[in-house]
Amino acid sequence: MKNKWQIKSSEELNLSFDFEILLHQERILDIKINKMLRNLKYDENYFNWFMEDLIFLLDENRYQRRWDYGTINIYNISNLNLSKENEKDFLNLFKSVTNFDLLAKE
Repeated sequence: MKNKWQIKSSEELNLSFDFEILLHQERILDIKINKMLRNLKYDENYFNWFMEDLIFLLDENRYQRRWDYGTINIYNISNLNLSKENEKDFLNLFKSVTNFDLLAKE
């Protein structure tokens, strides 16, 4: 979806995750996961794919890592359709991101 904070959609960028940038304010980004665009099985690479897609989306929408965001709030983690155990593991990996704060919101 395109809006004033997003000029290129996840589908246009051929991503696996359908991200929608909801808000950018004071170095905080609110991003919603609408759905999966590919059928990915959860494994040790899943979080890496998620982060690659997220950063690529932000780069392609002209957000600069050093200046434009310090916190990214991710909404609708449940739309990833992960098992409870996998979701817990996935959310624990948010703490491994050191360049900015990655937070799960519902």
